[in-house]
Amino acid sequence: MKIIERADLNTYKWDALVERSGGTVFSCSFYLDAVAENWCVLVDDSYTMGMALPYTVRAGQRMLCTPVFVRYLEWFGTEYAELSNLLKKYFKRADICVRTPVLSDGKDLIYQEILPGKGWKTNELTGRMLKKFARSGIQISTGENTDQILSIIRTELSKKVVSLDEKALNRLENLIVALSEREMLQITIAKEDNVFLGGAFFIHFGERLIYLKSAFLEEAKKSGVMYSVMFDKINASMERNNIFDFGGSRVPTVRQFNRNLGGLDQTYYQFTWDNSPFWFKMIVFLRNTFFRQKISSIQKM
Repeated sequence: MKIIERADLNTYKWDALVERSGGTVFSCSFYLDAVAENWCVLVDDSYTMGMALPYTVRAGQRMLCTPVFVRYLEWFGTEYAELSNLLKKYFKRADICVRTPVLSDGKDLIYQEILPGKGWKTNELTGRMLKKFARSGIQISTGENTDQILSIIRTELSKKVVSLDEKALNRLENLIVALSEREMLQITIAKEDNVFLGGAFFIHFGERLIYLKSAFLEEAKKSGVMYSVMFDKINASMERNNIFDFGGSRVPTVRQFNRNLGGLDQTYYQFTWDNSPFWFKMIVFLRNTFFRQKISSIQKM
């Protein structure tokens, strides 16, 4: 097993490993190129086992991380006993989410998905919101309005979500382009009297449809537009015998929304360590304090 930096990676062999191992789009080379600041892989010579490793470098310190728009990293292949020791040797700091518990002392996290053939059921609130939307006069359709949706994300959503800073928004734009080029991007838009009210991005990869990001004007959100958009996409996924994946938000209200629509909790795992120098830990502490204060001020708005 060895670490191979992105510049030296055989992307054909890597993507083939992802595909035959049942990996998700989060591990594909084009996806990581779009969203990761840096990345490398831990892989064997024959590309039969391995893991993508996105990371940042700050003040000379490498930090293994899960980029925005990536729910989890994935280990492919048979169990590798030295994985933890090798990662801690190469990365002094880490805060990663992983699809399976390949490391020790992980924290359980949940996301939601709906599996075809398992009995998809929504609750009464969903039914009421769908009826409310039907009375709204708003029309839902497919579209190619990427710039208009991204504009609403920039002006509205970025004010409420701290992680959507300028760098993250630029990476989202890169990702949208990359997905579109590979015909993996699906877009749903909402209009009323030909006035654009917002839209949602979805990723179709293999037999899985993944919710990526959405942004709607306030008047549309109050009408229940998100319930209708998601309901239609779930229904289409079930008809195609595809998994519908709600994405990776950890916000309790988002989890409840997903469960209202029939989403079932699925577990993944968070692993952290910090063996960086004391001076660097102090820098991180001060930065995190600043972000907590920023989040608090946003929540009070």
